[in-house]
Amino acid sequence: MVQFYIRSGASADGKSTVLLVERIRMEDSDDWFVFPPEYQILSIHKHLLEMSPIKRVKSSLTTRNHYRIVTVKLEGDAYSSYIDEYGNLIFEEFQLECYENVPVSVTPQQTFPDLSSLNRNLDRLASKQESVGSILKHFVIEKFNPKNRNVNSWCSLFEQECARFNLTGEKQIEVFKSCLDDNVQDWFVLTQSTLGLTTTWLTWKENLIASFEDNSFSAISYAIGFKYFSGSLVEYAIKKEKMLTEVDKSMAGKQILIDLIVFGLPANIQKSLKRNSIDSTLTLRMKLKKYEGEGTPTKSSAYQNSKKNSPTSPTLKSNKFKSKEELSHKSNSKVFNNNTKSARDRVPCSICATMGAPLRFHPEADCWYKDNVVKKESNNINMETPSDKDDISKN
Repeated sequence: MVQFYIRSGASADGKSTVLLVERIRMEDSDDWFVFPPEYQILSIHKHLLEMSPIKRVKSSLTTRNHYRIVTVKLEGDAYSSYIDEYGNLIFEEFQLECYENVPVSVTPQQTFPDLSSLNRNLDRLASKQESVGSILKHFVIEKFNPKNRNVNSWCSLFEQECARFNLTGEKQIEVFKSCLDDNVQDWFVLTQSTLGLTTTWLTWKENLIASFEDNSFSAISYAIGFKYFSGSLVEYAIKKEKMLTEVDKSMAGKQILIDLIVFGLPANIQKSLKRNSIDSTLTLRMKLKKYEGEGTPTKSSAYQNSKKNSPTSPTLKSNKFKSKEELSHKSNSKVFNNNTKSARDRVPCSICATMGAPLRFHPEADCWYKDNVVKKESNNINMETPSDKDDISKN
């Protein structure tokens, strides 16, 4: 079994990050042997690239100046590429040089510093390690909420911030927890019970994307259909650009992004803009500043439109305060009036006349109030007053 010391570092031009195979040693040995600089790029080591432990290291080392010590089993051509027939460590017929790394051992003659000196060193070491709270004060990222953020875009921003602070290991996961919205905290607690804080960020990221990634068309449909209704035109443009680029990064910097933002503007603003004069979303926002307030309908026009398009009429509003009997009687009289043969045949109802409505034309047999009149007359006939009784007794 052989161990390799693999570190992530900058490329020759300094623009990208590459993996370097810096050292090699036998598993049962303490001596490391160094590869020459021209042989340290991992892509040169063809046999290592095919091994699963090396593949895991490639996905784990995402931040510069971090390293992993990985143990692999060399067989066949891979063995002869690093170890010759005498057991010497080589590469491409190049004899590797021993790396002087003497471990520190405690001997009985060694003296220890006093307790006060040890405490000062510990305090100095602790001051160099920033707490999670102090890191979050300078973290330029909003909390992740799956309702309004694309999970893949958010993870990319989080990794950029972690690289800026050189965050790795447990500290990175602690900061990650603080960057989650309240409705995602339950997911973190559940995932922590299975993964633990020592699991790499890559595994946490895969779990987060698998849980909250939206592969439907709802997000892009909402972003494309998002239109301006009121408020600031510039704020609308910024919000729509953010939604579009989150669901599709390829739109950034392209004309289609500008077209979709303008598509959601009011018609009068669209007509006033010249497409060939807008080459970026920044230029679009600068032009929209000139039209601030023109996209919002005035209060008077909105009131006139609502009044004009109102489904109610004055007649319907007045009918609301009439009784059911009047409305029913009105509809009945309308039927009767339509059934009359001519205008001279129209005779006012005498029953309605006694009720205070002399201009109602319909047969008395069909009058709404006929039963009330008959009942009233019968009550008057049967009613006896004290004076009537006295006259009858006298007679």
